[in-house]
Amino acid sequence: MRLDDISLEQVNGYLYFIHETIPTLNSLESRTTFWLEKYSSNHEEMQLSTALSLIHPIFHERNTGESLGKLRGSREFNKPVKFNKCQIGTLISDIVCMGSTTEADHCWPYSLGGPTLPTNLCELCQKCNGQKSDSIALYNWNLKVLEIVWLVDMLRILEEAKTIAT
Repeated sequence: MRLDDISLEQVNGYLYFIHETIPTLNSLESRTTFWLEKYSSNHEEMQLSTALSLIHPIFHERNTGESLGKLRGSREFNKPVKFNKCQIGTLISDIVCMGSTTEADHCWPYSLGGPTLPTNLCELCQKCNGQKSDSIALYNWNLKVLEIVWLVDMLRILEEAKTIAT
């Protein structure tokens, strides 16, 4: 991805959340309050960095404290690998990898709230997958929230869990 394609504001907003905001959310009440203040049911109004922050696993609980369990599904994709070359170009435009044996990976990392859904699947060769790991550096920050079906679905599930009366 070219530097002029990356929205540094989006990346920095998410990194600020990870490093500065998460440590302050040390109670169910503070997490629920933060989530409800930042969430907008009009997903077009939300910044991508905010939406991705709100699906972080620290918010995977109802407002009663009950865990949402396997909200994101298993870590392993059921879908068999169908490409015979690395799809790193879906994450970084104009990049072509010649790796031919691929494995399923999460475009948005599972450890950061990314679900195991076909819409969050990218098939990478072992080397590209290992280098990507749980990094957000390769994420396509130019996407709009409504183009990311899995993200909107996750936000709706969490909205229901956070707004159900106790």
